[in-house]
Amino acid sequence: MYEYDPNKASMSRLRRSYELNDHEAEIVMAKLWPHSLFPLELWRKAHDLCWSGFANSVALYYSVKSPEFPEHDVTEEKYFHAHLYAQDMERLFSMLASRIHVNALREGFRYILSMTYENIDKIAFKEKMDFMFDKLSTIEENNGYIFTQRLSNEKFEALMEEKIFSFPPSGYFFISKMYPDTILVDTVSAIRCLYYLNIPYKKESKGIPRSLVESVINALKEEETTAAISTPQPQKQPQARPSTGSRKDTERINATRQVCEQLLEELLQERQAFENNRNTWKPSLLNHINGMTNWKIFYEAAAARLGDKPHRDAAREVWEKVSDNFKHDGRMPE
Repeated sequence: MYEYDPNKASMSRLRRSYELNDHEAEIVMAKLWPHSLFPLELWRKAHDLCWSGFANSVALYYSVKSPEFPEHDVTEEKYFHAHLYAQDMERLFSMLASRIHVNALREGFRYILSMTYENIDKIAFKEKMDFMFDKLSTIEENNGYIFTQRLSNEKFEALMEEKIFSFPPSGYFFISKMYPDTILVDTVSAIRCLYYLNIPYKKESKGIPRSLVESVINALKEEETTAAISTPQPQKQPQARPSTGSRKDTERINATRQVCEQLLEELLQERQAFENNRNTWKPSLLNHINGMTNWKIFYEAAAARLGDKPHRDAAREVWEKVSDNFKHDGRMPE
């Protein structure tokens, strides 16, 4: 049995416990990135435990290149692009499949699945996974490749080529589809995030018991109560002269900034969803054709939230924070 980290849970189990749809899952991952999201941890452990040793031995014995585990500098990545990480894992796995014995390959994959899903026998892509391992096993058996024995350099090279040419790249596509499920999150941070998103807990999963969720939520409520009590109450001021309008203007500025900051956060989340999967993305603040926005859309959205005309200068200040990469000048395509 593999060691289980009680402080982390897979996105598959988090989605199950909260019955999250794709869009909600993307919002949660965007909010947890980068400090509470661990996109490659399970794959790295499988690589270290089950794959790298065999891959290095093969490289030494047969003078072939050993696949390197992809490295990412999260400090350089402002947003989490799940599809890029998924492609890296699919490419790594396909390269390993052509080099190491299927027994080692299967053992590492079993580790990832056991840490990701509640029931491995009921995963959606099980037939494709079984077909892949059966196909690779058959190729090895036909070439006399036994787990504990070495082949000649010529026979191993022929085996590697047969694995590459007999098994199409499409046979590994399911890895990219399952990849988002394998992402780990800091469990407590995820529970806090979902509480603030007003998404309720539905059912228990391994690593996300009801007792833990209730404990985290109770602690959050205590924090909120303590903060409310400790907040200084405004003292009564002497009767002021009739308002000249400046106070009203200040309130309008503050309200505009608050609404626009909220729109900015939603805009970033929507852009993340657009880049991750355009098929499930639902246009709101971004144009449905080019995935961009402009000042007119932003300003009108602020007006709709306020129910009144926003303070233009205050709205402009927040608009300047929007990335130029998804700002569109002029009229949007219809």
